[in-house]
Amino acid sequence: MKNTHLVGHHPNREVIFLDNSIEMVFFGDLNDPDLNYHVGTSLSERVKNKITDFEPSVMHITVPDQTALHLIQFGRQKEIPLMGTYHSNIPEYMDYYRGVSWLKYILAAYFRHEYNFLQHLYVPTPFMRKYLADTYQTDKVTSLRVWGRGIDLEKFTPSHRSQKFRQSLGIKEHEVVICWVARLVPEKKPGIFAYVVKRLYEEGVPFK
Repeated sequence: MKNTHLVGHHPNREVIFLDNSIEMVFFGDLNDPDLNYHVGTSLSERVKNKITDFEPSVMHITVPDQTALHLIQFGRQKEIPLMGTYHSNIPEYMDYYRGVSWLKYILAAYFRHEYNFLQHLYVPTPFMRKYLADTYQTDKVTSLRVWGRGIDLEKFTPSHRSQKFRQSLGIKEHEVVICWVARLVPEKKPGIFAYVVKRLYEEGVPFK
């Protein structure tokens, strides 16, 4: 349970760990094997029985990997509705790593095949819906809908600024505060962050 990020218990929630998976120790903590990342390969009979006993009304696919393909097959056999959410533009990541850009359209075709079995695929923004439709024609295989996520601009706005709180952190009244929320990997485009910092410095804008 250590690597699930779940807090507390809920009568309608149960975490089921896969039996059939491959451990990827370089994506975890060598000092704590419980935090290592696993890639699922299929669904064991134990896991299938657990899901059957849970009696889900809908199956929600978040990662279009090999396990998801088996889960989709299981859901179709049980006549359980299938939906998915689009979290990472993985095919595009291939453009950032030397020698693997050829995988881009193979991955896109594989994911499109999986999405073909979903009743709905929810994407985070209208831009991503249009991008998937224009680039990979994903709208031809499933219903693309927007499920907005991100920062609530009504709650997180300068109108709620607390100078007292800023002072407690050593932030001056006119300083711009920059926060990077992402992994430091090429596909997250840290160059944009570096460009913003460089421009603020060149224009003499105080920042932290």
